[in-house]
Amino acid sequence: MDSLNTPAAMRQKIYVDTGNLLPCAAKKDGSYHPQDEALRGFKWRIGSWKKNRQDIDSQSGNHTGEKNQSNQDDLMMMENNNKFEGNDTSNQSILFIRPSDDETNKSPLLAVDNEKRENSRIMVKLFLYSEDQSAIEDAIDTILDRFNTSYIDTVILALPSPGKELCPDRIRRTWSQAEQALRYRVKDIGMSDLDTDQLIDLHSFATIKPTSNQVNLEMCCSIPEKMSEFSHERGIKILTHSDPIDFLPIDQFHELLRDCSINKVERWQRLWVARYTSIHDHKGIVMCKGYVLSAEQK
Repeated sequence: MDSLNTPAAMRQKIYVDTGNLLPCAAKKDGSYHPQDEALRGFKWRIGSWKKNRQDIDSQSGNHTGEKNQSNQDDLMMMENNNKFEGNDTSNQSILFIRPSDDETNKSPLLAVDNEKRENSRIMVKLFLYSEDQSAIEDAIDTILDRFNTSYIDTVILALPSPGKELCPDRIRRTWSQAEQALRYRVKDIGMSDLDTDQLIDLHSFATIKPTSNQVNLEMCCSIPEKMSEFSHERGIKILTHSDPIDFLPIDQFHELLRDCSINKVERWQRLWVARYTSIHDHKGIVMCKGYVLSAEQK
């Protein structure tokens, strides 16, 4: 029997949180391209998790190679516990691969006290692969939980659409979802990779106006004059970035799943990837930078 089909209502989900990459071994080779940085961070975190599990199994006398045939397509370990207080996860089997509490406490600003929070800015770029509103809510809940804070300063929404132009309906639909999900929890909301017409349309449509738009200078060597004029008149910041359109390509995603001992990777889908950064507001020093991946079984 295929264990992935029993019980029918049970959903399997996975989160991988790199933790703060600034001081960790994942950056020792000096590569700073965002996509490479994220992939190495995820693989480093998964590798650390697997080693810890092997150490635990060794101490307890268990052997990870002795697997029940009916469970061979499942994750190595699925934790049935509430991710956030009050959330009903009774129909979900969830695996968290993230820093230990001890590691988090040693990492700058991953556990934020009120005094530090007032002097810091937390910024998130959210790459949305799922069009479900719950994906936005889940991502923000995850980041708030990791930083132990009640709000995020800036969230930039990115809609991966490799090989095709962003549909205006999807932009509007995503923005409406964000307005509901982020209200009172995020100070500023922006978008990534909108062209001039898309930015004008969104600004006209939005109840909560976008405060920024990120432009990839590899795709556009200079800011269009019309966009620059419109943004200046409306108080919208035009920022630049070097992220690829598809931040976590499907082949890399499948590679990470195999690292987690998932065999039938085609049964899984990306929900979102978030890059979180905290900066000391007065000194301009980056104190923390990391990534979170969320995926679920189709």
